[in-house]
Amino acid sequence: PVAPSAALSFGDSVHKTLRDFYQKIKNGEKLAKEDLLKLLDNNWSSIGYNSKEHEKEMHKKGEQILSEFYQKVDWQNLPIALEQPFTIRVSPTLRVGGKIDRIDEKNGQLEIIDYKTGRMPEQKEIDNSLQMTIYGLAATDLELYNRKPEDVTMIFYYLEPMELRSTTRTKEQLKTASEEIIKKAAEIEK
Repeated sequence: PVAPSAALSFGDSVHKTLRDFYQKIKNGEKLAKEDLLKLLDNNWSSIGYNSKEHEKEMHKKGEQILSEFYQKVDWQNLPIALEQPFTIRVSPTLRVGGKIDRIDEKNGQLEIIDYKTGRMPEQKEIDNSLQMTIYGLAATDLELYNRKPEDVTMIFYYLEPMELRSTTRTKEQLKTASEEIIKKAAEIEK
């Protein structure tokens, strides 16, 4: 275990705020921007900051990010799932699990969304992201969402600079990833 960092605390606070925001909207509540910012206060974690001044600076940054996010919310398309835990069977003896920040459905297409508060990598890194590949495996899993790979888009939603980066996986890429995960698990066991 490592000591909590400001980046992890900040990201966790923003993730929980967005989860609560969408949950309230799904429950029929009408929320103003001020309500979203109040949720940030409620979910704020003070752990890991260098100083009180650093914490205040990051809190202000969180307010700016969420204020901009509020202006871009698609009120017509609400998530079908939030903070969705999943476990997939990669082999008869190996399971991999995780949690998806948000799942949307648009025109029969499944969108797996992962919020990011850190740096935005190049598209090549996103296209090779193991995290996104595992989400693709979850979306195509027979016991979970049972979608065809071509009906699934994985999206990194970067909250700063408020930009979406999407990627997809083919059936072959998912099969290769499963084989790689099995191979890595065997190496770890050894």
